[in-house]
Amino acid sequence: MLLFERLSDQSHMTELEKSIANYFLNVGHHLDKKSSRSIASELFVSPSTISRFCQLVGYSGFNQFKESYLKDLKYLDSHFQEINPIMKLMSFVLGCKWVFMLMMTKQNFKLCTIYL
Repeated sequence: MLLFERLSDQSHMTELEKSIANYFLNVGHHLDKKSSRSIASELFVSPSTISRFCQLVGYSGFNQFKESYLKDLKYLDSHFQEINPIMKLMSFVLGCKWVFMLMMTKQNFKLCTIYL
């Protein structure tokens, strides 16, 4: 499961955790230049809160989370360059950057997450 899918599944998160998850869902490539301290400052939380959130979603800390985040983002960028304009419009109307869609292949169905 991609990190972005885990960040999108907010059913088990507190309101604070949801706001941190949403921050990460929207920060994109800008995360490369950010530290846990700078993110904590932007969100008005402590750096340890950011670290605990990274542990919540399965990482040992912020550095491992950041590495995985950027790797997943690179994967999504390289595999979904040509997004259907209808999908972009749908994203704009829904006010989200992520679209979950069911893709059908000859063998099976696959749930895909697409960052727009």
